[in-house]
Amino acid sequence: ELAEAEDPEPVRRAALARLYGWFIGAGRHAARLRFPQRMTFDPPPVPAGVLVEPPCDDDAVDAWFAAERESLLAAIPQAAAAGLDGDAWRLTDVVSGFLVRNAYRRDYAAATAVGLAAAERDGDVLGLALMAGNRGISLGYTGDLPAARPYVERSAELFGSIGHDLGVGNAELELGTMCSRLGEVDRAVEHATRALTAFTAAG
Repeated sequence: ELAEAEDPEPVRRAALARLYGWFIGAGRHAARLRFPQRMTFDPPPVPAGVLVEPPCDDDAVDAWFAAERESLLAAIPQAAAAGLDGDAWRLTDVVSGFLVRNAYRRDYAAATAVGLAAAERDGDVLGLALMAGNRGISLGYTGDLPAARPYVERSAELFGSIGHDLGVGNAELELGTMCSRLGEVDRAVEHATRALTAFTAAG
C-alpha cells in the first residue's frame, strides 16, 4: 500500500512485472518437472534483475506449489487488473496442473475464468487455446458438460489454426471423454479418432 501511494505508475508496473516474471519462470519449470504431460507456453524472457531458482525434484515442486498457491491465485487477478494480461494467463497455466492434481476445483474454475479473459485481451493464440481448454475442463469438473464442451471445441480449433497437433490431440481426447460421459458414443469415437490422427501427426 505504501508503494502504491509513493511510487509512480511505471515503477509499480515494473515491480509487478518482476514479481510475476519470477512466479512464471519458477512455476513453469516446476510444472514441467511435475506434470510433463501437460502442454504449456514457451518461456518468456525473465525480466531484468530477476533470478529464478526453481525447485529441482517432485517433492520440492509439491512443496513449492503448496507454499505459493495462494500467492499465485492472488497474482492472477492482480496481473489482469494491472493490464499485464500475458502474465495473468501464464500464471493461470502455471498453477493449473497443481490445482487439478490436488482437486482445488473452485480455485481452478476461478483462475481459468480470469485467465481466459486475460488471454482474450492479450490476443496470443496459444494462450487462448490453453486457456479455453483449461476453462472447459474446469467447468467439466463441476459436472456442467454442456457448458464445458464449447470451450474445449474452441481450444481444438485454435490449436489447429497454429498447427499445434499435440494440442489438437489433447483437446479432441478431452472432447471424446466428455461425449462418453454424456452418452454420445458415436461422437466420442469420432473425437477419439481425430485425437489419434493428431497425435500421429505430432509424432
